[in-house]
Amino acid sequence: MDRIFVSIGKLRCWLAKSSGFCRFRLVAQLIEYHENEGQDNPGSIKCKLGELAELTSPVELSPSALSSVSDGQDNHFIWMVMGEKLVFRKFVQNASKKPVEGDVLDMKCYVCEDQLEILDFELVTIRELAVLNSFWRGRDNA
Repeated sequence: MDRIFVSIGKLRCWLAKSSGFCRFRLVAQLIEYHENEGQDNPGSIKCKLGELAELTSPVELSPSALSSVSDGQDNHFIWMVMGEKLVFRKFVQNASKKPVEGDVLDMKCYVCEDQLEILDFELVTIRELAVLNSFWRGRDNA
């Protein structure tokens, strides 16, 4: 996936009020998006790239910290280009495999005044998820 998209609306719902270190988990999903060549309209829906959706509660990114686009249906996304300056790039490039749809990603972060710095990034394996799911099922049945 060349880009990660995060819904600004979801991020606002997940807002963490305090600053400090945090960790959140995301699952990679596909959405449709493309960039227009004209400068009047920076983006619209067309080709499949990557979105990250919630599995556990992350913190809010400041919308001013990253680029945002709209799909024309009042769905706003913060997007992070992995091939340029933004912090996700090195973690994805250094990962043993690049994220694809359905992958689960753990992000370890530092948050200060609504700004998010990614400190670490790792893919969660299917085996790890199975162990976690079985642990939580056991707690629910207790």
